[in-house]
Amino acid sequence: MPMKKIHVEFVLDAEVFMRMLQHANSGMKIDVYGDTPKAKKEERKLLPAPERKGAKALMLDYIIKHQPADPRAMNAMVVENGYARGTCSSQIHLLLKEKMVRRVRGKYIATEKAVSHG
Repeated sequence: MPMKKIHVEFVLDAEVFMRMLQHANSGMKIDVYGDTPKAKKEERKLLPAPERKGAKALMLDYIIKHQPADPRAMNAMVVENGYARGTCSSQIHLLLKEKMVRRVRGKYIATEKAVSHG
């Protein structure tokens, strides 16, 4: 089977190369690379993540400082710190399950376990 394409690489002076082009068939593909190395792409740097605590730790700190803590005020504080509105109820559930807080008349109080933990 005859070869249809051939790839050959030469290192030539620019002057010799120009003389070759004058005598060669113009129907060929020529890739030309100079002496300078290829420029490297600039690496993308990621922006640092916002520094914040987890919502559960944020809420526990709030409950310890504002006893008894009102759930509506706590929810507003959580949203103000960049968390979703629905975060508060799920985190309160976890804090109650871990016995870090207890509910008294619709408000939350930190237990001894939470105070000694934080």
